[in-house]
This record gives sequence, C-alpha cells and structure tokens, in this order.
Amino acid sequence: MYLDIVIIDYLSLEGEITNYKILPMGNGMIVIDRLADVHRSRETRKKTVGGACIYNSKDCSIEEYNTKIRKFTLDPMHNLITFQFEHKGVPVGPGMEAHGGIWNLILPPRWRLRELFITDPYDKCIEQLELKKQFRYEAYWDSECETQLVEMELRSRRRSFSFIVSGTASLIDTDIESMQYIKSLETPYGVTRIGDVMILDSGGRDKLMENIEKRIDWLELKPNLNGLGVNFNQIIKDSITSFKKKRTK
Repeated sequence: MYLDIVIIDYLSLEGEITNYKILPMGNGMIVIDRLADVHRSRETRKKTVGGACIYNSKDCSIEEYNTKIRKFTLDPMHNLITFQFEHKGVPVGPGMEAHGGIWNLILPPRWRLRELFITDPYDKCIEQLELKKQFRYEAYWDSECETQLVEMELRSRRRSFSFIVSGTASLIDTDIESMQYIKSLETPYGVTRIGDVMILDSGGRDKLMENIEKRIDWLELKPNLNGLGVNFNQIIKDSITSFKKKRTK
C-alpha cells in the first residue's frame, strides 16, 4: 500500500496541538504493508494490535508543528475539556489508486473521550456539527498507560482530505464509575500502536519517540485537580518508558 502522509495530533491541557507529519522525502511515497496481510517470519519483531511494516522509512521525514487552538476550554471544577480544530486540504493523492493517509489523535494520559465527532466541513445542509456528515474512526484505550488514541484513514477522490474534530473528554480519576465514554477497543498495547500503526519500522519509531521525548515539556503541567496533584509531565514520561520497554520485547 502506498501512502502520502501520516498525521499525529497530541492535545495538551493548555489547548495546544503538537502535530507530527510523517512524509515521504522527494516525490516518493510511504510504502507499507499491514502486518495482518503479510507473513511474519521469526526474525520479524512481534507486533501487537494492528500494525504495519514500512519498507522505506529512511526516505521519510518527520515535521513538527505546535498550534494553540482557539476553541478549547478546561473546566477545572469538573475536570472536563472541550475542543474543536480542523485539518483542511490534507494532501492524500487519488484514493482510487490506493493512495491516502492515516490520522491519529492522542489525549493526555488519564483523560478519556466522552464524545468525539469527526465532521465533513463541506456538508452545508445543516449548521450543527454533530448532525453533519460524520467520518468513521476507530478509538482505543490503553489500559496499561491509560491513554486514549483515535485513528482514521484519509482517502479521497479529490486528492485532499478535510475534517473538523470536536469532542469532550474528562479525567478518569474524578469521573463516576458508571461514566459513559466513546466506544473504544481496550488493549494494553495502545501506546505501542503509536509506533506500529504510525507506519514506521524500528528506525522510524526510534526517531519519532526521540523527538517526542525531547519535546516533552509541551506537557509541563502540574495542576492540583481536586487535590489530586496530577503530574502530567511525569505520566507522559512513564508512558514513553513503558513504550520503550514494549519495543525491546
């Protein structure tokens, strides 16, 4: 399979998106096979939920951007965040020729989605976002690192893909036990999915995780939420440490 782009969005509690774009260098493509579709030899590193194998990671680049989104609120009394942002004109190539991309959204650890809408911005039939055309996505909850991940394929006959992301998430520590979250596949390997489904081989995963670890200060928050004193910076570092341990197994 040939892909044009992979996008990873990290949402912080300051309303900032740290965005990573994995792109082929030059005029090439990101060349992958999904692990579920190929024979894995004994020498192949064991993968977990889903995953893919990239054949030309040395020909790919990782770009990083930081953006403060306007439509973001944090309710410290109820440990609730609401957010909305948009990706417009993401170049994905002609979908009819098996081109496309993958987008991921990752929330701060211990924050879980109650609602999520991924909306077609070109649906002008109605004003309310939740009632417009919605794109399909898959959600995952990493039960080990307590991290919410969302994944969506980007394919379009227009050679570009646009979408609006809006949602509500809350801190699981202070949610009631019966709280209803969005339907998610629970797995202890969600953080590993950042490396696997991000369509990178071991060299590419190392490069991505080094970049994330170097820029860890984007989560330099140590608020006292209802007396919990949650240290999000430490939680993220623990998540990365757990990822590295899994990666070496």
